[in-house]
Amino acid sequence: MFVAILGDRKSTLPADWTKETAIAIAAEAAFDAAAGAGPGASLTFVGLAGDLVVRVPAGSRVREGGFSLLGDRQIQVAAGDGPEIRLKVYGLFSDVKVTDQPG
Repeated sequence: MFVAILGDRKSTLPADWTKETAIAIAAEAAFDAAAGAGPGASLTFVGLAGDLVVRVPAGSRVREGGFSLLGDRQIQVAAGDGPEIRLKVYGLFSDVKVTDQPG
């Protein structure tokens, strides 16, 4: 579990990660998951005026769900046959960006 409160948190996930949780309160959580993901990979994000930025492998199949109030979701991943990653978002005033481009 990654927690960021009134500050930012950046992390690189290992190639075989399968389940991660991030909580951001007035902060930004950033993950570099470009090395890959294990089977059934799932990332849960809970944000209160906090943002999430995730870099995934090119061609990832991102499936999203959850609930957002007054927040944006941007999934900028080219279609492909990469790993499936489930993203569950529960946010209030929180933005989420998923990309396969280097940042």
